[in-house]
Amino acid sequence: MIALLLALGIGAAEPSLQEVLARAAAYVESFQRQLSGLVGEETYIQEANRFNNTRGCPQGTVAPADQAAANCGPQLTNAMRTELRSHLLLVRNGRSGYLQYRDVFEVDGQTVGDRAERFTRLFSDRSASADAQKRRILEESARFNIGDVYREMNVPLLALQFLSTDNQWRFRFKRTKDAAVRIENTTETPGTFRVSTDVWVVEYQESEPRTIIRTIKGRDVKTRGRLWIEADTGRVMMTELLASAEGLDTSVNVSFKSEPLFGLLVPVEMREHYRAKQGAVIDAIATYGKFEPFAVK
Repeated sequence: MIALLLALGIGAAEPSLQEVLARAAAYVESFQRQLSGLVGEETYIQEANRFNNTRGCPQGTVAPADQAAANCGPQLTNAMRTELRSHLLLVRNGRSGYLQYRDVFEVDGQTVGDRAERFTRLFSDRSASADAQKRRILEESARFNIGDVYREMNVPLLALQFLSTDNQWRFRFKRTKDAAVRIENTTETPGTFRVSTDVWVVEYQESEPRTIIRTIKGRDVKTRGRLWIEADTGRVMMTELLASAEGLDTSVNVSFKSEPLFGLLVPVEMREHYRAKQGAVIDAIATYGKFEPFAVK
């Protein structure tokens, strides 16, 4: 009888939070390595309301210095909507880091030109430092965002970086039973965000200075949120990222699903909500599919 109970795992000790986080760190490292060999297709719909339209101004500009510049200046806009179709790649930056690159090939049904030239410029300049290339990749990935909120955090794998071995020390983690997902930009809970009870919900709070996300002016933006982690494997099923800085509240929720062809989890949906104190609101939803092998050399 004793042997039978042991075989069934009756009374087996539950893993500690530290053990689960260590498994998650190992999973993120393996996940990034595997996903960096794939490219997926993203359909990304953004809607912006009650904002100053500065589309056509330099990236990062909210109030342009030259108000007389052609097609560049604040214009009150009640609503704007755009639909992007892109290829999403995970590319290595430097010796160990990874970056997500959004290669937009269609905007509101219109084909984007000079893609090959821009792609070549981004990845063929061997004289550029890792930091310089990172900046160029982030700016290019944010090129077609709408609204007057400049953002580079609208990529689905960002919160996974918090679980890496290099970054866990920046955060405080604790297990919670609060499994409900706060998705502010929808009245429905999509099926992809449902979680089984055998997944741990882990809260995180960034606590160290020189945060992973910063404002355009370089000021710290401390993040918080929850991670849905499969305790036995460390696999991450969902991520929630929340942040508040300079009058802007942000939430980004991402869910993952199994990709049978490649044997790993891939992002399936990302939902974003941005609300500024002056009233501007941006909602977005991205869906992912058509993953296939790809390599950036």
